[in-house]
Amino acid sequence: MKPLLEEILTFRRRKTAEGREAQSRAALRLSCGIDLPELGHTPRSALSDMLSRVMRAIQRERLKGLQKHWSYDLNRHIALKQARDDIRLALGMSAQRDGEPQDDGAENTSGARRRRQKLI
Repeated sequence: MKPLLEEILTFRRRKTAEGREAQSRAALRLSCGIDLPELGHTPRSALSDMLSRVMRAIQRERLKGLQKHWSYDLNRHIALKQARDDIRLALGMSAQRDGEPQDDGAENTSGARRRRQKLI
């Protein structure tokens, strides 16, 4: 019975991971025109361009959410952030999660800029 439970857990984990990848691929394809499976074969300069496009898409989605726009989609927002983390990992950067302090010299900026940077 124990091997069957292990298979069930493995299957569920695999399905969850596949669902997350599908969400990220769809969000990137629809909002940025980027195919996620290409990350492994993409040159570093193109990855940094992709990262900047994804960051801009996240900003637009955040603004839609703050303005309570009818087209805001929380799932798209989450998928874009997950895709951003995947691209950062492909670039060799750490995938920064929400709530972690940013190490970008924020101590020299005004309070408004620090708050704005935390929203990223």
